[in-house]
Amino acid sequence: MINIEILLDQIKYGEIADTLIPIVIDKLSEREDSGRLIQILNGLDKLPGSIAKTALNSLPESVKEEIAVYFLERYKNNIIEFINAFAEENKIEAKVGGIRISREKV
Repeated sequence: MINIEILLDQIKYGEIADTLIPIVIDKLSEREDSGRLIQILNGLDKLPGSIAKTALNSLPESVKEEIAVYFLERYKNNIIEFINAFAEENKIEAKVGGIRISREKV
């Protein structure tokens, strides 16, 4: 087995606000102490894109990274399927069996 590590940096969270805000709401819905925050985020989902982008960009970096990890975790099966399809199309005799996603803690 071979492990490949990919580091993501310079993520433009505000640019993907339309995708991330519903995921943040879903993630926070699991927590008991986030009722008011969910109401605020639900409001952001209805605001013009520039305001939602600004709000998302203003979050602390650690929170944005946690959101990104949750997003990637949620879609990791799609990522695996994409990589495996790419390998097959390019006649690469390999298959991705899993992806581990985590946030680098400083």
